[in-house]
Parts: sequence; C-alpha cells; structure tokens
Amino acid sequence: MTFLFMILVIIGLPLWLWLASRISQISNTGALLSLFLVIPAFYWVYKLWRDRRANLRIPAIANLIVNFIAMPALIVYSTHYATSQVAETSVPIDNPQMNKWCREQNDAIYDPVMKVCVEPTKADVLALESRENMMGQLEQRLNKDGVTGALDRSATPEIDELKKSSDVADAASFKLSSATSQVPMQMLLCLSESACAHLVKKQQKDGSTALAIGKGKLMLLIPPDAVTDGQIKKIKTAMTNFTPN
Repeated sequence: MTFLFMILVIIGLPLWLWLASRISQISNTGALLSLFLVIPAFYWVYKLWRDRRANLRIPAIANLIVNFIAMPALIVYSTHYATSQVAETSVPIDNPQMNKWCREQNDAIYDPVMKVCVEPTKADVLALESRENMMGQLEQRLNKDGVTGALDRSATPEIDELKKSSDVADAASFKLSSATSQVPMQMLLCLSESACAHLVKKQQKDGSTALAIGKGKLMLLIPPDAVTDGQIKKIKTAMTNFTPN
C-alpha cells in the first residue's frame, strides 16, 4: 500500500509541474498560485480549457486522474483497511477447542479477551444452558432409564432459595408422574463441578437430609422418602449413563 502511494506521488508531482508550466504560458502569477495553493489551478484550467496557446487539456486530465481520483481513493481505501484490521483484531474470537478444554480440564470457561480459563458466572452458565439445554437432556435420560417424570419450573420457596445460592445458576423441580403427591426432587445446574461439591457440603452443614446425586454441573437433590430404593438405583444409573451433547 505504501509502495503504491509513493508511485502515485512520484508520478503526480511531475504532472502537477507540467500543468503549472502550461498555465505559465498565459500567466506566471497564476502558475505560481496554482503550484502552491492548488485551488487557483481549477480556475485557470476552467479559464484556459479552450486556449490553444496554453494547451493544458492533457496535463489537466492526467492530474485529475492521478492526483484527484487515484491518490484520494488509495488514501480512503488504506484508511478503511487499517480500521478494519484494528476492529478485526479487537473482536474476541470464539475458540471451541479452548472452550471444551477449559470446561473439561479446569471446570471453567474460556475468556476470548484474556485468552485464559476463568471462573464462570451465572450469566455464563445460563447462556450455556440456553444453548445446550443440559437440564432438558437429563430429564430425557431419567425418563429413558425408568424414572418417569417432568421438569416443573414453577416458582416454589425451595427453588427460589436454591437459585439465590452463589453455587447455583438454575434450579427446577422434577416431579415423578407415578406419585404427584410426593415432595418433588430438585434438579440443579451449578456454576461448576466444584460449586456442586461446595453446595453439598453446605447443605450437610445446615442439617439437610436430602440425598444428592450429581454429575458434572448437574445435580438432583432428593428429599427423604421422596422416592423408593428402586427408583434411587435407577436415578444413579441414569446419572452414570448421562453425557450432555
């Protein structure tokens, strides 16, 4: 780009001198003013366009093409190109492989700006859940393995309390279709695997007797007597077999 600009300058300067020399055939003052102030050249080109003595049509057209069309166009293009390059480098680039590596190896998410694995926020985990629907996939897995039921996202005091936890990104009830009168289980989406482990310890410390069965960022909290021993075995089997897509 710089090389092309230098070529145009090398060509354009002699052309400008050529035009000034043609104007000097009629007016030395006009030639000097045109040479250094540029704008007077337009006046003299207009005035002398048909003057045979000046004969400046060819240098005028050459200057128009090189100095007033090609050079400004190159400047505009190079400015736009430089701006687009800066914008391109400043836009964070998503990296699916790093996303996967951070999630599987470090229980974190990949930050494309900092280019490192960072602790996920609730917004990050909810955005991932929105794309992958992990809770919906676990619901299907439970039903496939014989734990027939459905997610219920209705607000309850228990669910609202769980959502307030700094370890939990989302929570919903899982109601068994075989016993609608029973207290439902709670399905949790934690911020990370370590957040799930921390939540279990916290609940144990608070005296909760709910059974926690989890895998990855997903966990089921099962209140006492909510399910039979046979159903608990099926839930554990479902969790073992569960792999989010």
